[in-house]
Amino acid sequence: MLSKPRLLGIDFARFVAILGMILVHAATDLVMLPQERALDAEVPWPKDPAWAYWIQVIFANRARPLFIMLAGVGISLLVSRKSIGGLVLVKRAAYLLVLGVLLLVAGWSDMVLCIYGIMFLFAVVLVRLPTVVLVILTCVLLASPLPYAEATEHDAKTIFSIFIVISQIGYFVIGMVIGRMNLNVKSAISKVAVIGAGLTLPGWIYLWWVNGSIQVIELKGIWDWIAANVSTVGWCFLVLSGCLSVGRSTGRISQWLAPFNVAGGMPLTIYVIHALLYTWLSHQYQFHFGQAMLISLAYIIFALIATNLWAAKGYKGPLEMLMRVVSGSSPSKPKQI
Repeated sequence: MLSKPRLLGIDFARFVAILGMILVHAATDLVMLPQERALDAEVPWPKDPAWAYWIQVIFANRARPLFIMLAGVGISLLVSRKSIGGLVLVKRAAYLLVLGVLLLVAGWSDMVLCIYGIMFLFAVVLVRLPTVVLVILTCVLLASPLPYAEATEHDAKTIFSIFIVISQIGYFVIGMVIGRMNLNVKSAISKVAVIGAGLTLPGWIYLWWVNGSIQVIELKGIWDWIAANVSTVGWCFLVLSGCLSVGRSTGRISQWLAPFNVAGGMPLTIYVIHALLYTWLSHQYQFHFGQAMLISLAYIIFALIATNLWAAKGYKGPLEMLMRVVSGSSPSKPKQI
């Protein structure tokens, strides 16, 4: 039976995912993209200063899968309400797709909101499938070398969008499986953590053995691709289980966690504002990697303060609220997902 109470740990995990994407875009959009425009060629991932690079190693190609996986968790929590049907999912998909396309038209480099919307469309069918089928589908999607092979055998730019969508579906599906668990129970959280460790360690050991690093920024072959996918799923499990465990805490830890939960309840608003800001900055300035990371950290602090001040006035996230209105969900009794 699905968990009904609100899970504060989900909001915290969502904040971690948004934080990671913002930090990664410091490299891709504030450093690499302006250089690529100027040189009309691809540039290597920045590695100086070292502290900024290692933050990238932690979140690059991991933060977005975490965000996508949490979307799957949220879908399972959402459809647990009998009043939520396929039409609501389709409307939310359309909303996210339109928002994602508008960002792309504005010059944004990441199509994650488009992927997010496509996942909502898939969910109309996937929510009806048994859990065991979803698990098998996840294994096929994440262990299959076909997406990587297709991207390397053809012009990556012409199939990039299809390749990215296919590569992310597995994270979404396994998120739906996790969302069907009773995540208010400590044993369920422990199970997620154990599975996460069992997936992360073998993948990291392989990547370290072959490449001398656990980074998934630059993969050199199909087996790297599979190891990266498996370890990334495990990493997402570990982050989620950790956030859920902290979310169960009381007292001072609960008070410390509250501002992050509030910000994690407005991920769409935080993401879109940062996308517009970074798009503008990338066309106006050329930043050093360290400067770009400091800008990202400053934006994260701003987002924390702004979302908490906004929530203190009794408001939900503007774009989240608009999505509920568009999809026909009751904005007066929202359930954060």
